[in-house]
Amino acid sequence: MSIGACQYGHGIATLDKDLDGCPGIHYNWKKKEVYWVSPEDANRFFYTQMLTGDPTDNIPGLKRRLGKVATAKIKEPLEYMDTPEEMYAYVRGVYEAAYDEVGMCLDDKDQVLDDWLLKQGRCLWMRREEGEMWEFPSGT
Repeated sequence: MSIGACQYGHGIATLDKDLDGCPGIHYNWKKKEVYWVSPEDANRFFYTQMLTGDPTDNIPGLKRRLGKVATAKIKEPLEYMDTPEEMYAYVRGVYEAAYDEVGMCLDDKDQVLDDWLLKQGRCLWMRREEGEMWEFPSGT
């Protein structure tokens, strides 16, 4: 659905909130609501999911470890960011702070974080082109 919406201009009619990670026109027939998701909002949704996770899709994020109130506070700065590079840098910084708090495998921290975030990102990303795989934004 996301590829069709991005490459062919089709709208998305779904109840699945995960598709808010795809820019374009959306329709929720249960709420009888038509809404627009800008590319920036789609990226914001994606990076927010990297922080909060998605229990339905078995993606843990940090929510289980921080609780709802702390998670709400850490995702708020994303609302003021516009580029994938700054959103990713922020998300990685939050994960790095959580990692430091746990204090394990300090020698391998960068590799562990990169592996974890790449796995999370690839599970959450709504593809916008055929064959696309999510990668860290350029410049990060």
